[in-house]
Amino acid sequence: MSRKLPARDVELLRIVGRFRMLSRAQVKRWLFVGLSDPIVSRCIDRLSSRGYLGVERLHGNGIQVMWLRREGKEFLIDHHTPAADLFAANGPAAAKDFEHTLAIGDVAAWLATKIMPPDEFLPAWAVQRVFSGVSKSIPDLVAIWRDEASAQSAAVMLVEVDLGTEPIKSVLGPKLQNLCTLAAELFRGAVVAIVAFVPSERRRDSLQKLASEIQVNLEVRLLGDCGGAAGAKSKC
Repeated sequence: MSRKLPARDVELLRIVGRFRMLSRAQVKRWLFVGLSDPIVSRCIDRLSSRGYLGVERLHGNGIQVMWLRREGKEFLIDHHTPAADLFAANGPAAAKDFEHTLAIGDVAAWLATKIMPPDEFLPAWAVQRVFSGVSKSIPDLVAIWRDEASAQSAAVMLVEVDLGTEPIKSVLGPKLQNLCTLAAELFRGAVVAIVAFVPSERRRDSLQKLASEIQVNLEVRLLGDCGGAAGAKSKC
């Protein structure tokens, strides 16, 4: 069997490896805009049959999720992707992290389809690797837009994905203040936005009120804005 793969297949492996786990719907929005489901299926089946991609349909008929396997990581390293950029796994995200990981993927897929998509994404595990010890809090996602001339960060978005399970004042408040400090220390000269995605309008209003009280410049959006699986719960 030839090891050569279409460029889209390789990119699918890269983004799944970067985000630990993505759903079929997320990669379709990200890489297969306007293309039919059979094309998506053939790509996933091709990567799965080679042992590069782990695939599972939840509960037999639920959403399909995928993760990068060790063999897929080795393939990408052979094709010049840095090992530090890849998260290989033996299965889906653990139950305690599953919904949060899926929601972060929804935000990333939404940003990736914007007219000016970020030049780079750093999910929490990669942020922790790069910025460990710099901040007491780690954003769930960092999206970076670079200046074409200098390749420096021109704009940065620090993203907090909140599923409504943490106390607002005692947990999210200090975390948002820490993210402000992180932004000031590491992204000087860049336009920085701190954005929180939340599951309901009530949660949005409460978080906006807190941000005003602690004087944090925060934009709060509904997960439903992203149009993914997590967003389906934002109207509850």
